[in-house]
Amino acid sequence: MKKIILILIVSLLTSCASDYYALNKFRNIALPTVVGYRGANPLSVSLIADDALLIEENSSTAIREYDVTQYDKSFILKKIKGDYLKLTERTSPFEKDTSIGLKFIFTESGAHIYENNKIIGSNLNILLRNNEKHIFRITQDGDYTTFIVDCDTLTHHKTSIPASEYTLFQTGEGTEVEIYSFEVEGLNETSLFW
Repeated sequence: MKKIILILIVSLLTSCASDYYALNKFRNIALPTVVGYRGANPLSVSLIADDALLIEENSSTAIREYDVTQYDKSFILKKIKGDYLKLTERTSPFEKDTSIGLKFIFTESGAHIYENNKIIGSNLNILLRNNEKHIFRITQDGDYTTFIVDCDTLTHHKTSIPASEYTLFQTGEGTEVEIYSFEVEGLNETSLFW
């Protein structure tokens, strides 16, 4: 009987885990709420503060601001442990073809950039060390995506992949990361050359 009650309690607790979460909801009203979608295992992505989350090993989450595809995104990332983190731009967590998108893969050998699974660049000097905080900035402006880690530009790349609202995060075996201060600023649709 105790086993049955325990199974019912565990199933009830796990079935109540939402696939969605909100960041920055208690901040200044002028800053829109950023929404996240938990991937395959909803229990492996946890809010640790109003503007911070923990992504456990072998997990994924997608973060976005509704209807903003041209943006400056910035956040602080702290790798707790492990050696594999993938960020993907210009895709959706609901896209069936996982090859689509600009992928930024961080390993102990540096950072590698892929466009639809074709390698387009790398920087072996950008290393995410355990328990160090790194500032990430991603700008999506028209056909261009600019990706900066700390003060190093990883890429400024023109692509034909359509823009999207999402930034996807995937951790590998044994990798855990924390993300803080995730903010999105929409860009005006005016040209810089006019």
